[in-house]
Amino acid sequence: MLRIDKKYIERNGGLLHALRKKSNRYIKALLEKENCIRSSTIHMNKLDRTIAHTHPHLDEYFADLVFRSTLPQNKLDIDFIEMAVYSLEHDAGCKAYWPNATVFGIGATASGGVSPLVLFDEHVLKGKKRDESCSQMLVNQILFPGIPLSINRILKEVNEIDALGRAHDQHIGNIIKTGHEARIPFKIEEKKADSVYDTLDAEWKKTLMDTSITSIIYCIEHGINIDTYPKQKEESIRESLNYFIEHCGHNQNHFFTETINRMKNTHFNQTVVFKKAKLPKTQSENQLLVLGRVCFALEKCWGQQIANIIMMHWWEFIYLGQLSFQKLSHQFQEFDLFDGRFTNEYGDFQRSILPLSSNTNNDVWLIWANQNPNLVKGNRAILNYINKNNEGLGIVMIEDNFKFTKTVMKAKAIDQSIWELLVDVIVSLEPDKWHVVHADNGNYAPFILNGNPSHRYIKQSEITLVQIESILKELYKQKEPF
Repeated sequence: MLRIDKKYIERNGGLLHALRKKSNRYIKALLEKENCIRSSTIHMNKLDRTIAHTHPHLDEYFADLVFRSTLPQNKLDIDFIEMAVYSLEHDAGCKAYWPNATVFGIGATASGGVSPLVLFDEHVLKGKKRDESCSQMLVNQILFPGIPLSINRILKEVNEIDALGRAHDQHIGNIIKTGHEARIPFKIEEKKADSVYDTLDAEWKKTLMDTSITSIIYCIEHGINIDTYPKQKEESIRESLNYFIEHCGHNQNHFFTETINRMKNTHFNQTVVFKKAKLPKTQSENQLLVLGRVCFALEKCWGQQIANIIMMHWWEFIYLGQLSFQKLSHQFQEFDLFDGRFTNEYGDFQRSILPLSSNTNNDVWLIWANQNPNLVKGNRAILNYINKNNEGLGIVMIEDNFKFTKTVMKAKAIDQSIWELLVDVIVSLEPDKWHVVHADNGNYAPFILNGNPSHRYIKQSEITLVQIESILKELYKQKEPF
């Protein structure tokens, strides 16, 4: 077990920093044992921080964990920050912070007019990649072949998921995406206006990822079975969620019981999770970083007390995401009560209906949402509403005027050919504003992006729901009638 006591915590700047440093030292010891750390060419006297793009992915978190574990002891304490690029060539933030930083996952296509001290970014223009992940780039450059099998196994999982996606919903790589948006209640008062809500900072989130990844590596190294026996891991999950229920402070919320019951239904059958959570390439090897395995591994690696602390955060993210889903799902009935438009604590919502024939089952729903920061992963509730109530025939546009982004996505029953024609028209109208993602088979993914939290220099689209409705009418008119 990796032990930290009160003195260690005090000497290392508090619990969160102590956990990160202990994780780095453990990984460093494994790498040094195999003698696989290359001689560094980095100007260590210049290295003051590491940087990942805003809302990092599993890939960037793992790359930073391994990178720090190769540094001298006096550099394990350097800052970790998240940054966005606001200007392609004249970004003051990049110019101030990047020259003394190792940067992960951003910078190859947009660097703000400055070069970082070290760059690990696999992306190239037009959405392509030069390597499977920035983690793989890092390993290739700073480690000799023959890295410990435990670290290599996590690297394989990171690579496959970064390249192909399809991480299980309970994979911490997905849960942390919810965590990036979740506004945690740091202070709950009777009057909501007196309560304090905020997202976790970069180093706090990194502690959750570092300790969780390290716990899986620890279990592999010590021959602790995390692959099989789902009932054993289910017991850890049950006890952990019950601990969250007892200590979370949300139980006065009107939707608390409904939300918790949904969480129980989702997480209390680890046999199903273990069966479905496979690596996307092989389809036979397990995804080790799903929450059931992580919960069990945290207990074995760090002990029950630290495991409870880390798991409270994972459950908080899941709870807030599920709470948004439950509340918004209930409120969609207001579309019928208020002539297709309503406003609530999450933002403004509007539904238009595009009739395609006399058969109402063929109507397409178009839903527009102008969300505020209270909403966590609102696309899930909106798409679920369309799938359940209109047989999956729908198009969604989500605006975020706090981040200056837009997303357009299709529900499951929209014909792929219609969707690709719609995307082509939108991109032709605003060629420099939209990013099109391609699926494994070459088809367009079911969403397109106008800006993201990391690339703030992209101008916000002026496309409206009315324009999308007009384009769809024309596209369906060109198709054979129903």
